[in-house]
Amino acid sequence: MADHTGVTFRDGPSGRRAALAFGPDVWEVVKVLREIEARGDAAIAATTEVLALPETKIRVAMHYYSAYPEEIDAEIQEADRLSNDAEQAWRVERRLLAWASRCCSTRCTPRLSPPPCASVATTSLRSQTRTNSAVSPTSDCSDGR
Repeated sequence: MADHTGVTFRDGPSGRRAALAFGPDVWEVVKVLREIEARGDAAIAATTEVLALPETKIRVAMHYYSAYPEEIDAEIQEADRLSNDAEQAWRVERRLLAWASRCCSTRCTPRLSPPPCASVATTSLRSQTRTNSAVSPTSDCSDGR
């Protein structure tokens, strides 16, 4: 790409994406530039420090973004969506582990049936997964654990 020297393309799970030669994807550089508190040349300097890249590579990513903002914005949105999905799954898993330790850690002996609070917690976890609501560390156990 003569117009964008220093940009290469990589294939991956999200398809073909623009990347800096021997560096991160362009969307990653743009995301850091957006999220950094500094503005103007200070933002470029801060991004070079955060990503450990020379200023020239940051400017290459900026130049590519200026030519193809929709492409890079879409990649950033997809990365944000995947990150949010992973965080939601982690929160549900953490809640499950907290529930299991409260309901079963001290009083339960191995048994074939679930503890008394299992049906309430399972229903609650399913509904939270469907609604993507925030998960709190409170117990769903009917016996107060």
